[in-house]
Formats: sequence, C-alpha cells, structure tokens
Amino acid sequence: MTEEDINRLLDFPNIIHHRQKLAAIVAQARGYIKIEREHGSFSDFLWAFVGGSPIDFQYRTPEERITVNDTAKEMSKSLKRYGFKFIGPVTIFSFMEAAGLYNAHLIDCPNRH
Repeated sequence: MTEEDINRLLDFPNIIHHRQKLAAIVAQARGYIKIEREHGSFSDFLWAFVGGSPIDFQYRTPEERITVNDTAKEMSKSLKRYGFKFIGPVTIFSFMEAAGLYNAHLIDCPNRH
C-alpha cells in the first residue's frame, strides 16, 4: 500500500481518518504475514506466550483482577518488533482475555468455562 492509497482512504467514508492509524493497519498486516511465515501461524505465535494452554487466574474477588502482567508486556514488545503499532501491554492483556488465552472470570462466575 502506497502513500497515495492511504491518502485515498482518508477521503473514504465510514473508516478511521487518522493517517498514522491507517499506516499502522498496513504495518500490522505486513507483521502478521511475517509472523505466519516465521511461526507457522499467528495462532501458534500467540499461544506460545502461554505455553499452549489458557492461563486461569482463578480470581475470587473483583479486587484481585489485574490489567497487565509481564506476559502481556512481552507479547506487546514482540508484536512491536514485527511492526505493530498502537498495541500496548494493557490492550494486549485485554486481547488475551478476549481471545481465551487468559481466563479472568471470577471462580463463581456463571460464564466461567
């Protein structure tokens, strides 16, 4: 994707109109492809950070919950080395919860699996 392509996207309705974020999308796509080549799949890359199985925090109270840890920091740094932008450790921690790499449900949560 060229600078001209990004300029065209800036005029396109219903998408983000922030040049740096559009450039980041392009960089992340390139990083994703590089990760797939080097690790076999993006999934394998991600699951390697948790040893292939979800980490269960076994929270008993909401006060125990955390929003970042060393693993999220490590993944964030690694993704940045592949060209990912706007992807700090707090965002990564939330992603890891959403993707199922972390089980952050309280022990008595009815949605806990």
